[in-house]
Amino acid sequence: MNSASGPLTSVTLLGRLRHLPADPGAWQEFIDCYGPKIYHWCLRSGLQEADAEDLTQTILLKLLRVMHTFEYDPTLRFRNWLRTVVQNAWNDLLRTLERTRALTGTMGKTDPLDTLEARDDLVTQLEAAYDRELLELAASRVRLRIAPQTWDVYRLSAIEQLPVNDVAARLNMKVAAVYKARNNVQKYLRDEVKYLEGEE
Repeated sequence: MNSASGPLTSVTLLGRLRHLPADPGAWQEFIDCYGPKIYHWCLRSGLQEADAEDLTQTILLKLLRVMHTFEYDPTLRFRNWLRTVVQNAWNDLLRTLERTRALTGTMGKTDPLDTLEARDDLVTQLEAAYDRELLELAASRVRLRIAPQTWDVYRLSAIEQLPVNDVAARLNMKVAAVYKARNNVQKYLRDEVKYLEGEE
């Protein structure tokens, strides 16, 4: 998902992915966003680059297959939907691995990727990626609606984590005004995230 459409189009992106044949542009958006996250997770799990690429492709294909059959409930948050889809794809992947092992006679071997912990770690990584993306989109939208100095307060105090006294001195503001501006931006961001996730 690119920053132009971002998480705001999550529901429409999911709808485009559910059609057969899948919209190539929607699938590419999904791959661009989540493919690198899955690949890096595979590398962190100890796989060699070639194996990580193979498993990434397998998981993405499983996700695409699940997306054709999964009913998205618009009352649920996108990250909850994503968790369910990844879990379904993961379970499908494990069934495929079990069939392959049965055919090749390697049934007794265990793989660290077979564990629930591995699946949950992957889900956590993808949720974190989505949350970062959502916050970035919310921040870009909020920034357009507030005074530049107010955004500078938030950037310096919350993102760069400078002491409030330093922010006040740098921006020639009172300390109380810095606290108020930062709290206002944080509230705007929370409200924007709720809006982007489709909450009232």
